[in-house]
Amino acid sequence: MKLNSRRGKLLRSLYKTLYSRLSGSGIHRFSLMRKVDAQLRSRLGSKQAVAEGHRFLLDPDDCLRISIIGEYEPETTQLAKREIRAGDVVVDVGAHIGYFTLLFARLVGERGRVYAFEPDPDNFALLQANVEANGYTNVVLEAMAVSEEVGTVRLYRSEDNPADHRIYDSQ
Repeated sequence: MKLNSRRGKLLRSLYKTLYSRLSGSGIHRFSLMRKVDAQLRSRLGSKQAVAEGHRFLLDPDDCLRISIIGEYEPETTQLAKREIRAGDVVVDVGAHIGYFTLLFARLVGERGRVYAFEPDPDNFALLQANVEANGYTNVVLEAMAVSEEVGTVRLYRSEDNPADHRIYDSQ
């Protein structure tokens, strides 16, 4: 059940405040907190969002919380804006749905290039749709993992977070 707009705005604001204060505290190690967070995201979030001037189709759980918070990793976003220039070549390893891929594509401009790698088929489909929906032609998409070795590897899919898949077993 989705919340009405006034109540939803208030709860999204509260969620954003709590998330910013608790993020990095280790609270997500507790399965109860992960379940509460998932419930809140399912009630407060949506399947689409706008962030940094880009339209996004989101993963089913909006694990980046873009539709609720309106941004993702603000410090990293600001760092990218300071360091990446028009004409640069940037590599996005583990591009997920393309939050940074789209930011990089805008920053490097038409003379630059972004190479985005995402091995998960579901994430890759969203990445591809987001690049196309935002009209970027300076992005090269690769549906594969990046490793120090050439060959085939197993992708270990996170049960809790589709942005946290790995090529090693983290359990």
